[in-house]
Amino acid sequence: MSWYVVQTLVKDELRAREHLQRQEFDVFLPMFGKVVVQRSARKVALSALFPGYLFVQFDPTITAWRAINGTRGVQRLLCTGDTPSAIHESIIQTIQGRLDKFGVMLQNGFEQWKHLIDQKMRIIDGTFKDQIGTCVWADGERVKILLAILGRNVVIALPQSQTIVID
Repeated sequence: MSWYVVQTLVKDELRAREHLQRQEFDVFLPMFGKVVVQRSARKVALSALFPGYLFVQFDPTITAWRAINGTRGVQRLLCTGDTPSAIHESIIQTIQGRLDKFGVMLQNGFEQWKHLIDQKMRIIDGTFKDQIGTCVWADGERVKILLAILGRNVVIALPQSQTIVID
């Protein structure tokens, strides 16, 4: 069986996945997670890795694949002429290999820098020099630090080289 690309309606990837799965299609919707701060709390916000698209696996010789185009949340199955356009299995395997155990790809190699999250950091250069805050995001080059300034929590982004981790 091959994988095919389905174009979904705008921001309707989850609905399309649900309805395709109800029709017993094997659906792959890779998700992208990024750490965001809302109301001083860290959380991972999920969205489609490829907004407006998902992957469906089927055999076009034995599957009633035209039903995909009539599925809620689906705009169309990508075809060449009147034939579904298969994508190479290695593309799906590569994407799957970069996902965590929950099927989510974390932003910018976040996995290797997540040890910095929740660490107290001192800013050693720039406008906020000597301020101490909590790291809420890091990618190896930049960090986002939650600071309490004038009674409010503010997230600032700066080069990681301008900070040090403190105990």
